Formats: sequence, C-alpha cells, structure tokens
Amino acid sequence: EEFAKALKKANCVNLSIGIESGNEEIRKTVLKRYMKNEDIIRGFQMCKKYGLRTTGFVILGLPTETRKEIFESIELTRKCEPSAVDTFFLYPYKGTEIWDWCVKNGWIDPNKEQEYIDTHHGYILKNPNLTHEELLTLRKVFSLYVYTDPKYYSIIEKAEKDELLYSFLNEVY
Repeated sequence: EEFAKALKKANCVNLSIGIESGNEEIRKTVLKRYMKNEDIIRGFQMCKKYGLRTTGFVILGLPTETRKEIFESIELTRKCEPSAVDTFFLYPYKGTEIWDWCVKNGWIDPNKEQEYIDTHHGYILKNPNLTHEELLTLRKVFSLYVYTDPKYYSIIEKAEKDELLYSFLNEVY
C-alpha cells in the first residue's frame, strides 16, 4: 500500500504489472515468480485505491500451459480488474533458465537459429498442448473473456472460430 501511495504522490498515472500466468505452479516453476494470486490481486487493488490506472501483462503459451491454464490467467486477470490488458507469447532467450528448460524438454530446437519475433503474433515453441493458431485465437479474444461476464463465455468461444461474430463482439466491447 505504501508503494502505491508513493507512486500516486510522485504523479504516477499508470502502472504496468506482470500477472504473467494465473497458475501459481507455472509461475513458480517456469518463471521463478513466487507470489500468490492473492498478492497480485492485492497489488492491483492498492493501485485502484490510489487512483492509478493499471495494465496487466499476461504471457500465453508458457511451457506446459494448456487451455485450462490460460483460463486460470483469464480468471486471475478478471479478479485484478486492470484498466487494460496486454498479452504476449513467451520468447525464451538463449542463455536464460527458461531457454535451457525449453531445450531440455523439447519445446525448442537449440540447433535452429531463432530470430527475434513479434511476441504479439509469433510463437517459436513446440507446444504439444496448444497449436500456434489456438494461441493466436486465444490472444485475440483474451480481453473479451476478461471484461465479459462468464455467462457469455460460450458466445466468445464461438467467436474464436467465427470472425464476423468476433468483429461484432469486439466492436461492442
């Protein structure tokens, strides 16, 4: 709370906060981030209390992540109530622990030259749980899921495959 109060006093207007994943186990084992979901939610609440806008950053396509775990990220993001959300795909850099993990577990080919990609659209991992197309689609509709009542999720799920419905929902959103 003191940090949020100090930021407001320093005329901070917006704070970007890494939610990263809604799954505590993935956050801990893959990203080496040890905070609890409740701590992340509380951080957003403190920002809101002091009138700070927030942007929640979420990484999609993390190693071992499934559609179910992406929905855990959606749910945590909903609970955080950020002013905005931005999603990215994981891009492990050579020399990092996550690169080593991805190589060891067959998620990336260490012999293939990896060029940097746009982490909003490109995905370099070999994810056995989700295709590149599924990840692109989930990234596209992520904010719709976050800011829409869960009773309408079945409509958003249809919009994942129906571009006209997606365009309509995005316009309404």
